[in-house]
Amino acid sequence: MNQRRIVSLAVTVAILGMLGACKKKIEDDDLAVRRTDNAPSTVATSNVPTPAASVPVAAAEREVTDITLEAVVSARASSFHQDADPFNPPHPPIHAFDQNPNTAWNHESPTDGTGEWLEARLKPNTFVGYVEVSGGWAAMSGRVDLWSSNSSFRVMRVNWDGGSALVKFDRKADRGNKKRVDINKVTTTLRFTAVEVDTGKWKDLCVDDINIYGEAGESLCPRTLEPSCPSGLFVQMAMPLAMTPATYDYPLAQLMLRGKKDFSGIKLIETRRNGKRVMGALVPNRCIALKLVEITNENWHANAQSMCEAVVPTRVVLELP
Repeated sequence: MNQRRIVSLAVTVAILGMLGACKKKIEDDDLAVRRTDNAPSTVATSNVPTPAASVPVAAAEREVTDITLEAVVSARASSFHQDADPFNPPHPPIHAFDQNPNTAWNHESPTDGTGEWLEARLKPNTFVGYVEVSGGWAAMSGRVDLWSSNSSFRVMRVNWDGGSALVKFDRKADRGNKKRVDINKVTTTLRFTAVEVDTGKWKDLCVDDINIYGEAGESLCPRTLEPSCPSGLFVQMAMPLAMTPATYDYPLAQLMLRGKKDFSGIKLIETRRNGKRVMGALVPNRCIALKLVEITNENWHANAQSMCEAVVPTRVVLELP
């Protein structure tokens, strides 16, 4: 068991039960990136903040803010650590976009991480002005230095719709620093690929934080409350393990929902179905239910399902206004 992972204490056995013990390796043959905008790939090497003079005029004319929590619908990766051990919790790709430096995405494969990638899917019509990316995990876990112990990026390729850029990191100088990559385009995804890696004591390649600046796109669902189920609409998201504490607050589920205006009106609950304890959400309409099923399955590799069923909450975990 690697001591460095104790830092993610919030993610415990319940989410492990949801994810399962087996690793899902997503096959991908798109690591060789093609430029489709007839422009050469750029290399971003400066730490943030970048001088204003280097920002293209198109970006300067738009007011961009940090849209990471609002715009990222889901995240996936070529692999991620998901050991079935409460003291060695999972490190899914969504941890790179949660704005929490104490959590991180960790790859999991026999290699040093070269060629591994993580990707954020964004809301439709999201304009990205620029991103700020870290090259590793800069936190401490007790006396364990997670930057020097884990592997980090030496060269990262950032891809968006129709473009790409290379980012270079210096392992000695860039601990805790983020590099800025100007994009200035509407894009549906952002992918971050390890081109070259600096290996640490452990081979695990990590990213603790990626921040996205721009304008979040359109709502995932229309702002209407179309007729739904007369008895209520429920999305079953997970079945907690028997050892899960009665007061468990499902931090990954809360992370997935907080800051997402599209899921306004959702009530995250525990209830009992067929004599079993389940966790899920009461939702206001079918569009939101389908989107919640989609992102739950994408983020957790789960088997969420929506159903017309009147359920009685045994406990309310979270209400989104």
